[in-house]
This record gives sequence, C-alpha cells and structure tokens, in this order.
Amino acid sequence: MIKNKRKAAIVPVKKDMEQMANESDSESESELMERLFGKKIKQTAVSVSVTEIVDSGDEEQRPKETEELTPQTVEDEEEDCVWKDEDDDEERRNAAELKFAEFSGAWLNVKPVAEDEENFGGKIFSKRRGVLPQGEIDLEEVGTLVIGGLGGLPISGFDFHPHAPAAMLTQADTLAMFKIDGRENPILQAVRFDNFHIKCARIISRNECLATSHVQWFYSHDLESGAITRTPFIKGRDRRHRVDKFFTSYESKYLAFTTKDGPIHIVSKKNKEVVGVVQSATEQNVDIKMSKDGNRMWALSECGQVMTYDLRKMEPVHSFQDMAGCTSLGVNDQETMFSVGSTSGLINLYDETCMTKEYPDSTKTLKNLRAPVTFQKYNSTGELAIFGSELLPDQARLLHCHSESVIRNFPGQRKLDTISQGGFSPKSGFMAIGSRRMQLFKLNHYSNY
Repeated sequence: MIKNKRKAAIVPVKKDMEQMANESDSESESELMERLFGKKIKQTAVSVSVTEIVDSGDEEQRPKETEELTPQTVEDEEEDCVWKDEDDDEERRNAAELKFAEFSGAWLNVKPVAEDEENFGGKIFSKRRGVLPQGEIDLEEVGTLVIGGLGGLPISGFDFHPHAPAAMLTQADTLAMFKIDGRENPILQAVRFDNFHIKCARIISRNECLATSHVQWFYSHDLESGAITRTPFIKGRDRRHRVDKFFTSYESKYLAFTTKDGPIHIVSKKNKEVVGVVQSATEQNVDIKMSKDGNRMWALSECGQVMTYDLRKMEPVHSFQDMAGCTSLGVNDQETMFSVGSTSGLINLYDETCMTKEYPDSTKTLKNLRAPVTFQKYNSTGELAIFGSELLPDQARLLHCHSESVIRNFPGQRKLDTISQGGFSPKSGFMAIGSRRMQLFKLNHYSNY
C-alpha cells in the first residue's frame, strides 16, 4: 500500500519575556517534547496569523491580527558518542517525563503549602484521597480549549494524551495539541490538512493521531517525527466505502469502521489493513465500544440490540436486547457497568450479567436528561461517568457509578454547551466536555492527571 509522507506544518507558540527568563536555565518545551516522545521532532513551521490558531480567551493578551509567526525548521541531529547505553537512555527519558510534567505546570509538582496539602489554582486541597463520595463532587472549571478562529465550528475529535499532560483537539481542517495545566492550558502545536475537513480524530498510540473525513483517504500525524502520512485507502476494503467515523480503544490493536449495509471492518492500527470483518445484526450501528485490552467489542443497533464480539476470533459471542430508539452505548474499563442511552433521554444501566443473558433486567433507569443521549464516557477507575446530548445545551449529568446516583451539584448553575466530545484524563484529574469549545474541569478528588 502506497503511503505519502509529508512534513507536518506545526505552528510554534510564542512565550512572554518573563516566562522565557524563568526558563532560561532549563530545557525548552520543544526539547522536552522531543525527549518525552522519543527522538527530535522534525518540524516545518508555516508563517500564519497568530489569531488563526491561538485563542487565549483574553482579549488584552491576544496578539494583533497582523503579527506573524517566524518559520522554523528543525532537522534530526545525531550526537557523536563512543557507545550508547540503553539504561542511560531510559533514565534520561524518565527524567524528561518528570521534567516535562513540572515544566507544563502539572499541579502535583507545585510547591506544597504543608506536608499533606498542595496549592493549585489559588485553592488548597488535601492530598488524601479515598473512595469517591456520592452526592456532590468537588470540581472547578479551569479553562476552555478551542482553536483560535474556529470557535464557532464543531469539534470533531478530542482525546487526553495517555502519558503526557496534553490533549488533542480537531476542528475543521486543523489538529491541535494543548498543554493541560489547569491554568493557561496553552496550545503546543497545530497542524493543518489541506482540503480535508476532519470528521473523526483520535490518539491511537503514544505517538500517533489518526484523522478521517468523508473520503476514502485519511491522515496520520506522528507526534514523534512530526510527519504526516496520507493513506489513500484501506487495503482489503472496497474503495467505494468512505472512511469517516471509526472506533477504537487506546490499547487495542484494531480500528473498527462501520458500513451502511451492516458489516464492521476490523483494521490493523499498525498496517491500516483489514484483518477481519464481523457482521452486525442490523444494517445500522449507532455506537461501538471496544474493551480496554482490545479483545472485545460491543455494537449497538438502533433497534436496541447490543452484540458482543470476540476480536481474537473475529466472531459474535453474545447479544442482549434493550429498548428501541437507542442512541449511545457506554462500557466501563472494568466491564462491570454497561449503559444504553435513548432518544427519550432515558439511560438503562446494566451490570456484567448482561454479558450472559439475552433479556437482562436493568439495575436502574436514569431519567435526568430531556434530550437524546448521544454522549457517554466513563473514567478509568469506573467510579464516574458523564452523559450528555449534542442536540440541546445544559443536558449533561455526572453519575456516581457505585451508588448509581446522579451527582447533585453538576452542572448546578453552570452553563454548558451541547456535548459531542469529551472525556476524562488518564487518572481522572481533569474532565473536558463540549461541541464547539471544550470546557475543562479539574476534579479535586483525584490527585493526578
């Protein structure tokens, strides 16, 4: 399969003089990114207006529209040495990861006020953590993520990076990486794809972001090398099938692409080739979820049937029936809670027995939303879930999973946008939701990004 590799057009971000002075005796952000993700990043920056990419949300701090960014090109460099010690490389990488976290404003590294307390964003929180209490949650809104100049356009993809305090966001033809620090959350880099309106985008590995559109080809952005790879089509798949929305989990080896006539194509992340095809019970799948390890997949049809597939055998192994008019599916990482949303706003909750029964009884039905439930996401511990709708604003609820009860103080008096994208950071320290601007929240119960 022919792949065309191109350099990524990456927009550097200027720093004010005070910040540069404070960092004069430390590594630059680009150097830390290089050491964090591997080798040096090979970049080609394009000269564009700052306001086309960066939107700080503060009118006084925004640069003039005529201000231009200086093009920069960084080539790969090899250091001359007598020998290379892999243990030393590993130690340097671990040190770089820790330093990157400190550099990016990670709140665990802020100088503590006392031995058992830390100061973040002007507020003091205890480091002591236990089981997430039910009823109310301690959280605060700590910023908005949006690509400057594109704030009115739909967000087509959002992911927290699994290893670094950063997040990927896509709007229109642009993919941007943000540093997540809970204070300024500045943009790290932005990449534009020529004549390519992004339909779906995910971080599919430590170094790779994948973006698709309403066409047969798609792009991969390599965070390590800075390269863009254009794949003209998926090998083993009818070229008439457009590559638009796909489903995956971070640790899975596979990507799942749906078709209009029912089959789900299972594609290798590494080779971008079809490795299997599983048949759906109906012609239309409204949502798909993969297990954390990537061995199982669940497909929800509009009629309410949830099919389970074993991707090691590429075959269905079970199905259960929910109500008709289903719109979204949720599965926690532990596979102990399943949730099915509907057009009426009802959400049926199930435990793991739904994996063995054809007509399982729901453990509870949530009736808190007044719009079709089109978005669901669980945190990594399985303690918390967010439900929302992309059709009406202010339709979002947080679920305390152990008690199956809704968090009372969210959203509270906060104004929320419609929700089409979002999620929790790896250790649940942050949550982001939105459809045109991502609202970022810090969950103070959790003490890690």
